[in-house]
This record gives sequence, C-alpha cells and structure tokens, in this order.
Amino acid sequence: ALTYGDGKFVSVAVNSTYGAYSTDGITWTTTTLPKKKDWSSVIYGDGKFVAVCRTRQDGKGAPNGVYSTDGINWTEMTVDEHADDLEAVTYGNGKFVAVGYIASNTENRPAYYSTDGINWTKTNLPYVAIYRQYTDVTFGNGKFVAITRGLHDCAYSNDGIKWNSMSMSSEQSWYAATYGDDKFVMVADNAHGEDENAVCAYSTDGITWTEMSMLRADSWRDVAYGNGKFVAI
Repeated sequence: ALTYGDGKFVSVAVNSTYGAYSTDGITWTTTTLPKKKDWSSVIYGDGKFVAVCRTRQDGKGAPNGVYSTDGINWTEMTVDEHADDLEAVTYGNGKFVAVGYIASNTENRPAYYSTDGINWTKTNLPYVAIYRQYTDVTFGNGKFVAITRGLHDCAYSNDGIKWNSMSMSSEQSWYAATYGDDKFVMVADNAHGEDENAVCAYSTDGITWTEMSMLRADSWRDVAYGNGKFVAI
C-alpha cells in the first residue's frame, strides 16, 4: 500500500515488518514497523500517517494498526482487538475511517472512525454476505464511500459514523475507489453479469453511479488520481 503526505511518499508491505519512504518517488529508504503483519492500507491526514493490517496470518488480536508523524518511526495502536482483517483506511472531514472484514455470516460488518488516528470507535456498515466483503473506502465531496465485492452493494456516509446502503446498477466485484476532479471513480476486480466490459464507474455525489467500459484485465486492483488523470492498475 502507498500514500503521499507531508512531502513524502510512504509505503507499507504485506507479510512484513518493512515500510519505506521517499521524498521524490524515485529513491527510497527502508523503515521498520513494530510487528510483522499483512499491512493492507496506509493514509495521511491531520499530521499523521496511519496504516492498518490484515490479521488472519496470526489470528485475531492487537495491535492491528500503526501511526507515524514522520512516515519513518512507527507506533503500534489498536483499531479493534476483535477485528479479523482491516482492508482499507482513508481520511476526510476530520476523521480517519477504516473498513474491515469479519469471518462470520451473521455479525454486522464493521467500520471504525478516529479523530486522532490513535483512538478508534466501532460502528457498522450495511450488511453484506461473508463472501461479499468491503474492500476499500475513500473520501471526497463531503462523503465517505465504501465499496464491496457484493456485486450491487456499496455504502456512503456523510460523517464516517452512520452509513447508508446504495445499489450499483450491474453486478460487479468492486475492489478499489478514489476521488479526484470532482468525481468518485471505482474499478472492479473482475467483470460479472450481462455487461462484462463495465468494470469501472464514476459518480459526482458518491450515491448515483454511471458505469463505463474499460480494457479487460484479470483484476483491476487499484485506482488513483493526480495531475489531471485517473490511473488504474
């Protein structure tokens, strides 16, 4: 996972204690995180870098997050000691917001928010089946948007606390989302349904979406905005 803030690119690695930072995006310096974890997402906001992890490799338990004021020296923190996995974290409107995976088909789907990136409060996302988990969360235009592999199912929130369901028009395995140029854009892990070329979508309000065709790929896994362009990988 990769983010930018405070004059640095900062990256964290899966199944590793390694992170890295760069002031130019070309030359990188390795850093050390406190624990070997499957670090899944990192974001910058309010003077801090915050990273979260998947914990399935060593079971449930704290810590499942770290924070840093410089992107170099990291301190452990706990988002939720009972979380199975934390898939993504974002920042907006004065809050860090994280979404997670839970290995139960009956429990609510968790989300978490924090005003300081250290102390977290649990809330609930709209329910989706265990095989249709939340994969990403982003912020823009005053809204948090969380997406799932749930085909039709996604969610939005004005405050990162109370979440509302929204339904996409076709069945896609939505995997990653970003915001830029007054638009939310999401890409699908792979295509399903009648329109197998509709593997991306955009929205100006985070609620009503227009699906588009793009090049076919085995898996579109991330999308970002910068310098007037959206780039997907």
